[in-house]
Amino acid sequence: KVETALVPVYVVAQLLGAAIGGGIVFAIANGRDGFSASDSGFATNGWADRSPDGYNFGAMLVAEVIFTAVLVFVVIATTSDKFTTAQGGIVAGLTLALIHLVTIPVDNTSVNPARSFGAVLWSGNSDAWEQFWAFIVFPLVGAVLGVLVWLLVDDSRLEDTMLASSATVRARDTMAGV
Repeated sequence: KVETALVPVYVVAQLLGAAIGGGIVFAIANGRDGFSASDSGFATNGWADRSPDGYNFGAMLVAEVIFTAVLVFVVIATTSDKFTTAQGGIVAGLTLALIHLVTIPVDNTSVNPARSFGAVLWSGNSDAWEQFWAFIVFPLVGAVLGVLVWLLVDDSRLEDTMLASSATVRARDTMAGV
């Protein structure tokens, strides 16, 4: 429902918000004797030796794509007339909490590239930047997957999106007959 021209503004606002939020968390954590953002990892995302429990690249990929898809699906679902604003916020918030409980051990949970940016920006760890790309790419893939699954579930919304084309409508209608 966002106007295309406003997308860059929202992206910059998300990154700015993540940088400010990361800075606030850094300032608080830095008040503890012996704190080191680079030694602690500062909640940066990663796999293999950067994963909290040593999960590999494949596990991280699955976690980010699938759980971002779930989150996006839930957020879109809660914007329907079937949910009040309060219900939508509660359902989306509980979904995000569950996602974090499941995926923090895998890769410190991204499901939002801006969240990953805020952590890596203040981490003081150049190694964290090497894996940062994955926490942009795979949540975006997951977001697209979540939207596509939602469109399969609630086909009446397809025509209201930028995805509406003769090909996508035809594909949707074909899938409806399966």
